Amino acid sequence: MRRAMLCSALLGLCIGCQPGTAPVLAGAMLEALINQLHFSLDNVEARPRIAFPLENSGLDITIHLGIDNPTSNQIWPQSLLGNLEIVQDGKAHALGRVAHQSATSIPARGRGTLAVSLSFRYADVVNAWQPISNVALGRPTTWKLNGNLGISLGPGSNSRSLSVPVNLSKTTGNR
Repeated sequence: MRRAMLCSALLGLCIGCQPGTAPVLAGAMLEALINQLHFSLDNVEARPRIAFPLENSGLDITIHLGIDNPTSNQIWPQSLLGNLEIVQDGKAHALGRVAHQSATSIPARGRGTLAVSLSFRYADVVNAWQPISNVALGRPTTWKLNGNLGISLGPGSNSRSLSVPVNLSKTTGNR
């Protein structure tokens, strides 16, 4: 018991806080870690599926979410939840909801990519079919992803998980 108190006091002196305030420091450290992460929509690949009757058509999309981790901690992105839309000629068209679960790891002071594959039926995207056709023709399109990225700070089920907001856009096509 005496040894534990001594270690706690020494730890407090080493990290510059009073014994018993480590949880507050941990919260501040987590916030600092989150603020250092950088996200980008690196690439969006859209592949229309044309079929007859038209109701059997659809749209397959692969989103490449880039994650820069300049911190000294390895992170494990676990999930991506959000909304995907395209903007053409200043008009936004909702494509659908992104709900992706897949664990990957991003090394400390490293970069990684989370590839998210989505498939929409014609009925899901019928209101945006003309802009989707324009994407297939290479016309300028801005893709927007707004949602949350679930990140684990350690491997396994006992690690701390965080939800980090992501609001990203990427313009594709010929200008």
